[in-house]
Amino acid sequence: MRVLIFQLPGNMVFETRRLLIRELIKDDQPGFYDLHRNMNVMRFTSGKVQTYAESMDELNHVISTYSRPGNTFRVWAVILRNSLEFIGTTAIILNKENENEIGYRIREKHWGKGYGREVAEGLISYAFDKLGLDNLYGVADVKNVASIRILEKTMDFEDEFYNPEYDCIDRAYRRGRMNNG
Repeated sequence: MRVLIFQLPGNMVFETRRLLIRELIKDDQPGFYDLHRNMNVMRFTSGKVQTYAESMDELNHVISTYSRPGNTFRVWAVILRNSLEFIGTTAIILNKENENEIGYRIREKHWGKGYGREVAEGLISYAFDKLGLDNLYGVADVKNVASIRILEKTMDFEDEFYNPEYDCIDRAYRRGRMNNG
């Protein structure tokens, strides 16, 4: 019996049943650009699509954060385990209010397959069990029904409020280490 062993490019962060979460690498650029040029994906985050050059700059910026001591801008690649295809990103970022905010973006062709919830659940476990964080925060525009559904299943509702930066109504969710399980 032959056993093939291969090294997945990029440092592994965590894995789920169907997904591998690892650091982004330059070879992710085609999928990263596809994600960031799609208005259906970007509508509820920045609201703006990116050019190839802009997405390349953002990818390089994220990659550069990995080597910074005390990095609190953690963005990783979401990879399909069975095909090694780049399907999106997930993140834990220290936001302006000094809260550890979770996020995820999945390429549109992979919507409706449960990857958002799967990565959110894995991200929450990783944040508490490996990073030792005590609280997580999530926020989504009420019109982003898919993300609201994921947050309602993985976190506790906290508040609904007007967000003047994006001129929308957002829902905020929180999850503490005590209610992780």
